[in-house]
Amino acid sequence: YVDLRLEKLDEDIEMGISRNRFQVEESKIKDVASLLDNHSYYSELLEMLQDVISDNVYLTSCDFSFGDKGNLSLVFTGSAKNYVAAIEQIAIFKDSYWIDNVNIDALADSGTGEITFNGSLGLKRDLILYHEYYWNFGIELLSLKIDRDLKIEEYSAVLKGYDSEDILEIKFSGISYDEKKMILFENDLKEIGDFIKDVSVSYDLSEEEHPSVIRFNGKMKLEF
Repeated sequence: YVDLRLEKLDEDIEMGISRNRFQVEESKIKDVASLLDNHSYYSELLEMLQDVISDNVYLTSCDFSFGDKGNLSLVFTGSAKNYVAAIEQIAIFKDSYWIDNVNIDALADSGTGEITFNGSLGLKRDLILYHEYYWNFGIELLSLKIDRDLKIEEYSAVLKGYDSEDILEIKFSGISYDEKKMILFENDLKEIGDFIKDVSVSYDLSEEEHPSVIRFNGKMKLEF
């Protein structure tokens, strides 16, 4: 009789533990879901970082924050395989559309052959303001044809329907430091694929205020 009562008590205890654990886990899931709903920009940020961090570099810490004026910043520390990898990573940061400015505080030899570095990245607000599934499509295409001599500063994308066909209308502007690349830029975009329905890029090579900088504006229509 005592054994049966103890067995029943063990079952009740296990059931109570299981029920309590389920309630705790369910509460955690709700908390995480709420966090993700209210902080969806984290996923956008992490996706962007995955795209711009090279194989020879890894971040050891990062802190994302909003400034007083609504500006976004990422303070980070990282390690690179060597000085060349660190310098190349900084150049990749500078070439990214999503990164407005790069500030590196220090580069130092860790003593193990790796180079540690830290600093901050000023990020475009577009990174968290726009989550439409088509938004990055045009950015990815433009990134194929831009580098440190051709930089996109402003970008917008709108998806519209034309006779049962979805067309992505894109507007962009930027600066170029290379006249030859600027002249070829429009043709380079047209050669990406047949789904590009229309491309136009306008610029003025007679600009005298800053002769080494060419400002341009562009439009694209993509079959989406």
